[in-house]
Amino acid sequence: GGSAGACRALPGPRPRARDGKPPCTQQRPNDCEVQTEEVALLNMENLAAPDAAEPTPFHLAEFDLDPSSPELAPDPEEGHASLLQAFEDQQCLIKTVTNEEWVNLIRKLQGKRFRTSTSLVPPGGRGMRFFGKVPGFSLGLVWDRRKLDLSEAFIWPSGYFAKSEFNVDADGTLLNGRKEALVTLEEVMRTNAALSYWHTGRGCMVTGEVLPYNEIMTYVQGAVGLRALFARSTSVMHLLWAMGVRALLLRTLPAAGELPIFVHDPERGMRAFGREAQRRLVAQFLERVQRPLGNVGLPCLPIDANTLGLSNRDQLKLHSQYGLTDEALTALVNSLLAEDGSDDDDDAHGDNNGDDADAAGFAIQRSGDQQAQTTSICAGKARSILAIGLSAAVRAHNSASAVSLIRHVAPTLLLSCGDQASVPALDLKTCDSVALKPGLTDGNDFAACLHALAREARSTNTLAPVGAMLALDDFASGRMLPRILETCKQLESWLQQSKSFLFRVQSWHELNGHDLKGDSPALSSFVTRKAVENRKHFYDDLIELEHLEEKHDLLHGMHKLQGLIGQLHHPCMRLEMLQYILGLDGRFDLQTINAVANLAYSVIADAVKLGVATPEGKPSVLPTNTGYAPLFQLEAAACRLQGIALENPHAAGVAAPTF
Repeated sequence: GGSAGACRALPGPRPRARDGKPPCTQQRPNDCEVQTEEVALLNMENLAAPDAAEPTPFHLAEFDLDPSSPELAPDPEEGHASLLQAFEDQQCLIKTVTNEEWVNLIRKLQGKRFRTSTSLVPPGGRGMRFFGKVPGFSLGLVWDRRKLDLSEAFIWPSGYFAKSEFNVDADGTLLNGRKEALVTLEEVMRTNAALSYWHTGRGCMVTGEVLPYNEIMTYVQGAVGLRALFARSTSVMHLLWAMGVRALLLRTLPAAGELPIFVHDPERGMRAFGREAQRRLVAQFLERVQRPLGNVGLPCLPIDANTLGLSNRDQLKLHSQYGLTDEALTALVNSLLAEDGSDDDDDAHGDNNGDDADAAGFAIQRSGDQQAQTTSICAGKARSILAIGLSAAVRAHNSASAVSLIRHVAPTLLLSCGDQASVPALDLKTCDSVALKPGLTDGNDFAACLHALAREARSTNTLAPVGAMLALDDFASGRMLPRILETCKQLESWLQQSKSFLFRVQSWHELNGHDLKGDSPALSSFVTRKAVENRKHFYDDLIELEHLEEKHDLLHGMHKLQGLIGQLHHPCMRLEMLQYILGLDGRFDLQTINAVANLAYSVIADAVKLGVATPEGKPSVLPTNTGYAPLFQLEAAACRLQGIALENPHAAGVAAPTF
């Protein structure tokens, strides 16, 4: 039984197999309908925007950053005030960065010192147009010039376009008259203060207009002098991007610390974008901004929301719809699993009428009961977190966040998968920050919810994590075993009858009549008995998988499943059988099922490794293959920031969400 609102498959007998016909051609566990009231759980109305107004498209949403609002003023320890004064005193150099080049720039900063182009901004950052256009150059970095050695810098004034990338050799030789055009830092500061520059087209000095950028080409290295990050618009998209780049810089250049963020425009100059403003930005994004369905820009770099004062509920929503860093998600999951609002301990402090011995004996017995209850509640919480998080991630087409959520939460569920017949759902009173509707009373309800999510998924990237969670949960709970046994029986029957040439041809003809994705079965394989040999190997592998399932050996079971699927090349009946065993529908082609198996094995393998000593320090989030395209390197870095340590995320059916 279960309360209204639970995802539950409608009951009904499943048809039996007939004469060599694979069980996968019949009704699969997830082919059932879901009751209307139960779909409400997957709709997750508690995660919907409370505002009934039409949501704003992501790329059009703007944030109202009013620097005069005391509510948005950053705290003194955030470091904005001293930098605002440094901007007024012309002590700051800035560099705008191409959106796709952040990984390459960070790699350079991690190495030897190198020359790069920067600009000295006018007082307060007002009255200057920076290099590059938005949105191609959405963000930039800020250095304190007092921390840099400018003795070897090349300086050109506003209005003179040196094009140093073409006119400065690697050894510092200046070409095409660039040496004759050099000026001093003092000259640049005077023209900045006066907002004047030489207009080449007019042939005269111009004063009072917005200055074009000047160029100071100087050496930088590591985090030396690096003081801040700035966005060039108040677009919600760009401000979230800035928060993600800051998380990337903190991970790759830890000496820089958590850089303060500013917003720049030529009229207002530099404005502080502190934690309270960031918190309100996230709230606006979650409540009123609609995520795009396709790629309209760059990967979403995960952010660290630990210091923003968000509720656990909002952090879970933010991760599912955008992305949290590995560290932030770990803290969130631990907090959700640890929450306990019960007052059951009150009776332990009551009057025991002096019978301490009886009280001690009761406490020992109660301790064992509480341990079992705690395990059950923990599994229920894990299911609830996964149901809420995966539902939002699937709707946001966010496979990376779905994968990272499974990696963080699934081990808690799988390690407590004993008798799951009556695991309680996450109590609203116990964890009101998540506010899950009651209904996930057992593993069957959870599996039904996952099947409904799989039907809702719109791409293979989001199918893979949902399918992986289904495979892990079904194997750990033993629900996969009957399907393995039935498939083995069907294979036994087919192999026994395969001695007949007529039967093999008939089997080929039946497979050709199926709606198969990919290559049709080759008649030559059935004539030459190649199909028989392939299915005999497949049968042997399934027998081994059956034994591992009987022993509840999840690690080796997922490893066997991964190897079994990896050996397949052009399966037809075997693919349908795998879909049936895993409880997946026809949209899970061989490539997607391979991604499902790879992810499922990596999740449980990583969970097993949790108790193994690891080298000190965190692994690099930058991909080791520098030959990848810049945008792909950003996608890989975004996945690694979420704890998905894959050199090629797409190989495992993972893609960083884009905007």
